[in-house]
Amino acid sequence: MEFFSEALVAMFIAITSIAVSRRRIGRFPVASREGKYIRGLGTTLISSPAVALYLVLGLVAPNAAAQINNIGLAIHVFNVGQGDSTLVIGPPPQHKTLLIDMGEELTGTRTHYKDIAAKLKTLIPNKKTIDYFVISHYHFDHIGTNLKTRQGSVGLWGLLDVEGYRIAKLVDRGDAVQIGPPTGPEDKLHQQIGAWLTSGAIKQRETAHLGTDQIDLGDKVIVEIVAVNGNGILEKVNQNNPTKFVRCPPSENDFSVALKISQGDFEYFTGGDLAGQNTSRQFGATCTSYNNVETSIASKVGNVEVMKINHHGSLYSSNSLFLKTLAPEFMIVTSGARNRYQHPSRQAMDRATKVGAVLITGGLSEKEWPGGSLLPGMQLVEDDVDILVEAGGRKYEILGVVHPSFSDVDEQKGLDRAHARDVVNKLNREHQ
Repeated sequence: MEFFSEALVAMFIAITSIAVSRRRIGRFPVASREGKYIRGLGTTLISSPAVALYLVLGLVAPNAAAQINNIGLAIHVFNVGQGDSTLVIGPPPQHKTLLIDMGEELTGTRTHYKDIAAKLKTLIPNKKTIDYFVISHYHFDHIGTNLKTRQGSVGLWGLLDVEGYRIAKLVDRGDAVQIGPPTGPEDKLHQQIGAWLTSGAIKQRETAHLGTDQIDLGDKVIVEIVAVNGNGILEKVNQNNPTKFVRCPPSENDFSVALKISQGDFEYFTGGDLAGQNTSRQFGATCTSYNNVETSIASKVGNVEVMKINHHGSLYSSNSLFLKTLAPEFMIVTSGARNRYQHPSRQAMDRATKVGAVLITGGLSEKEWPGGSLLPGMQLVEDDVDILVEAGGRKYEILGVVHPSFSDVDEQKGLDRAHARDVVNKLNREHQ
């Protein structure tokens, strides 16, 4: 009761001071489809009573928007440049946490784990245990590694060994399915996982499987694993044509763990680096293949409000059928400034902007986007993207603006598509 009283006092102070914060979003011209320019959103965020209390309790970023009066779910897609990391905070009173990936960039200082730890201290203060940690797949830009350099531990290793965080349950793709050689971070994880389990840094490790029974964030939040290890597609191809993967084994991306997170009518998808095409890529002397897993899970995922674009907006992901089936109003791209992978791909963004608005957390490939010119419907945020969902999931807030969530019936009527068009049109009109 004493704590609650103190929280109310602090909430009152926050309200009477009319806490206002401003965020400036990136400023880049739009390509000349219609000769328009997207200069960025300047959003004024004013605290409501419920959000003021949420801030007092330390369960949302200080600059988070304040239109939602009763936050039941928060999704924070972190800006870690050309890497991935997302924090999901469940509803009160438990506020269980799910951290998806802990990526580092192959270039630069490779210390994003410090940035993420700082964000965790703000978002979940006085809590050093992550309830659930999902590794989408074993690549450096998703889990980091233990480097044999003066930098030492980065990514997941940095979070546990340097920052002192703990994980109650680690969920990853496991060790049973392996076609082709393992990645370096995968080898490092296999070497380290036993010590972490023994020391208690990780209390439990589970191999991901399809379904809703492995991650419980509480109060009608459903976390469904919709893909892991290619859902058997890769093994079937390997059995039917054993020579196919001899020269060009499947990319580690194809094994990604994909999640659908729902509360009421609000639905969110994140799928690691899943591919949407069958193709082979040559990286120096190494050949690897991308295999279309997206199409096989599209109908299972169904319509969503928001999704994180697969594989940082790669040319070989986010195929048209997948995007049209999920039909998100917002798509988030986690790509880094001046990245060498041509992320996000112009072709992938052309497909995406036909469906909804695209928000980019980090930056762009200069080769793919010379001069920073973007397509209409794209927004360079250069920051975290925070999604605050009202308890029950009827509406959500993103970049300071509240949007409705759509029921299956509404989606069948096309109301979500009409809203997506309005979002993109408004974005373009405001920044002509």
